[in-house]
Amino acid sequence: MERYEDTYFPERIENAGRAACLERNQEMINNSEFCIVYFDKNYMPPKRKVGKRDIMERQPRSGTAVAYSYAVRKKKKIVNVIDV
Repeated sequence: MERYEDTYFPERIENAGRAACLERNQEMINNSEFCIVYFDKNYMPPKRKVGKRDIMERQPRSGTAVAYSYAVRKKKKIVNVIDV
């Protein structure tokens, strides 16, 4: 495949900056009847420090967990391939 016939760029993603992945996932979920995910409920991303000099660490949520919970709230039909 050398090129795409059509590309869709939602307006809200164009200037989303760091939130582009979140906005992209929400756009896909909003425009889908089914959501196929690979979601391990026990996985936690590594803890991160907020800044270089910070002593405290925070536990970020995984992007998949955020998308999964959004799909649940939107009452989408979800297929988790980890359960198959």
